[in-house]
Amino acid sequence: MPQGVEVRVLSSALVVVIARSSNGRTAPFGGAYCGSNPCRATNFVSLNMNKGILWIKLDKESKENLIKVVRPSYPKVYCDHVTLLYDVYLDNYKEFVGRSEEIIVLENNWNNFIQAVTVEIKEELPRDGVYPHITISSIIGVSPVKSNNMLSEIHNNETLSQRLKLNGKIEFYEFSS
Repeated sequence: MPQGVEVRVLSSALVVVIARSSNGRTAPFGGAYCGSNPCRATNFVSLNMNKGILWIKLDKESKENLIKVVRPSYPKVYCDHVTLLYDVYLDNYKEFVGRSEEIIVLENNWNNFIQAVTVEIKEELPRDGVYPHITISSIIGVSPVKSNNMLSEIHNNETLSQRLKLNGKIEFYEFSS
């Protein structure tokens, strides 16, 4: 942060940048004063403080191939993405956004409510889940996030006869304010 600038986080989406003059006075509305003259070198920093989800979004062809190979067992079909991190700030992970990634499907997993495939992704990718996966389908009324619970409990599983390679791009899905 430049000298003479103070940043105050007021909420997850509101940041105030306060410029300080050489005499220590604050100028929160844009003008820092050096004596009686405005400082012409006042810079403002724009930070994205909104939270969201960092994920690998499948391309259209990969989604179609996944549905062909691993047939959805339940009426609500997802087959959309691998969640890497949930409830994070974009500014912390910008270097990953836009990268193309390969995903290897390993197993089909299910219980009486939800179905997901476990996947292999690069070790260097950030993640907070123990089981990288793609939710395939669920019964009506069951949220796709329940795949995490299913994978950590007793469930049915079947190894795919051949490894399926999928492609996707890392995106940041911002929560609405």
